[in-house]
Amino acid sequence: MKDIDFLPARYQEKSTKQKTQAWRGVVVAAFCALLAAGALGQFEIERELKNHLELVRQQYDKVVAEGDKLAQLQRQLREARAEAELLTYLRHPWPRTQILARVVEPLNDAITLRKLEIKQEEAATARIAAPPPRQPPDEAAAAKEELPLAQRTINKLRDPLDDAPLTVTLEGISRESAALHVYLGKLAESDWFSAVELQSIERLEDGEAEGFRFAARLIVRPGYGHPSAPPLKRALAAHKDEQKPAGG
Repeated sequence: MKDIDFLPARYQEKSTKQKTQAWRGVVVAAFCALLAAGALGQFEIERELKNHLELVRQQYDKVVAEGDKLAQLQRQLREARAEAELLTYLRHPWPRTQILARVVEPLNDAITLRKLEIKQEEAATARIAAPPPRQPPDEAAAAKEELPLAQRTINKLRDPLDDAPLTVTLEGISRESAALHVYLGKLAESDWFSAVELQSIERLEDGEAEGFRFAARLIVRPGYGHPSAPPLKRALAAHKDEQKPAGG
């Protein structure tokens, strides 16, 4: 059977319009709900991002602080090493009393020393000049100023001292030629001298006691901190000897 609608057309249009408006309201409400949910989700995401950003910023500040602390410790380490190197270098050359003890120790009864002189000689050859720095003078001066004070001090000390050998000049009389060579041989075997030179030897012919007049030159081995210093093991052994009395 077919339904028969007896209502006028305007009532039907009004009913259809009301239904359409109702659906529109539902759609608008659903759309607003979706927008609200999206806004709420975006707010949560933004809040999480801010929290994460704050955490990252804190970690960054911590890393920067640790980096500054590390740089400070490295700077202190460089200064401590430079000070240790300077203190070590100031022990160069060897103490004169220790050098004197090493010269006298192997003496025998056949030898009498008439003269003993310890002195720092002038450098035999001029140092090879370093090539000029490639960086501008202002930058080179700034880089030099950044060096620890102890390092700058030791650099100044090296210029006049590193190429100037410390020598011992000996003059004396030996009753026997063999005794003199034995004495000089013992000095040459010592870790304290890098070279032993017999400069002159002549027989006594002026009425004095029989024997030989001689002159010798000893080159003292470089001490602590010198570029050509002996190995650390020898240096430590020598340091222990320094603590002993000269005759012990």
